[in-house]
Amino acid sequence: MSASTTSVTVTVYYYVQTSERFADDQTLNLTGGFSGPVGYRATGTNGQTTTIHVATRSFSVGTSYSGGPSYTFGAYVSGAYNGAAPSHSRGYTVPARPPSPPGAPAAAKFSNVTSSSVRVTSSVPATNGASILEYRFRRSLNSNYSSGVVDTSHNGHIRDLTGLSRATRYYVAVQARNSAGWGPWSTTSANFTTAATAPDAPAKPTVGSILPDSAVVAYAAPNNGGSSITGYDVQIATNSGFTTGAQTFTSGTLSGLAPSTTYYVRVRAKNAVGAGTWSPTATFDTLAGAKVKVAGAWVDAKVFVKVGGAWKTAKVWRRGPDGWEL
Repeated sequence: MSASTTSVTVTVYYYVQTSERFADDQTLNLTGGFSGPVGYRATGTNGQTTTIHVATRSFSVGTSYSGGPSYTFGAYVSGAYNGAAPSHSRGYTVPARPPSPPGAPAAAKFSNVTSSSVRVTSSVPATNGASILEYRFRRSLNSNYSSGVVDTSHNGHIRDLTGLSRATRYYVAVQARNSAGWGPWSTTSANFTTAATAPDAPAKPTVGSILPDSAVVAYAAPNNGGSSITGYDVQIATNSGFTTGAQTFTSGTLSGLAPSTTYYVRVRAKNAVGAGTWSPTATFDTLAGAKVKVAGAWVDAKVFVKVGGAWKTAKVWRRGPDGWEL
């Protein structure tokens, strides 16, 4: 019997033996798996054993990986000249079918999906006569499993896949192995998409168009984390820890700054997931301005000059120990 055998034919041969001299019409009565009388002519010779084939019976039965069913076949003789009624019975169990590789699991199911991992649950397929030893989880970036293929083996039908890319669709198939070998892949290629994240940190910003009370911050868009960027936070402060004089703008155009002041600036991007990480910090100094006394207090003043008929903010210089400086 091979692993592919799904049914067998059971054939039972019935014989009668005698070692006496006689000629007699007798009946063999079948019991157990088969029943009914079978007539035959019995002849024998003293001192010699004679075997008489009386009947043959057959039937087909399906096989199983666990073996069985079991049968009992019996018979007894009637009609003998001396009134004897000998009988005999014998049992038979259909042998177990040899193991074959496991069946195909159903489509995988997914839970606990994050930006970099997922829990894959496979159904337990038909074991086909031998315990399942391991499962193989195959992931790919396309449905024909030709791109980004990674195989992971595990001794259970639930497996966490890690090291995934965010906001990416993956296809997953599963197969099982027993002592007879690997079975087929799951019948349906299931898929899932990892979660998006907040945007990455932008690169260090640059600052230009610096005046006594304004400046323009330039920055490049970072990786959006798999979800479109919806805006930016541009934060300035007068210390590197951003705890003193902190202000947050929604664009790179800064206003209301104090003249002759050192500012620290950083940028972060936002999407539907949330705000990303702050960029590295840049610094800049606003231009110096004049001071005027207002109500007894010195305040910064903007200095304008007329250039080509238009008033423009002037850069105010002062004479220091090493020469003119802003």
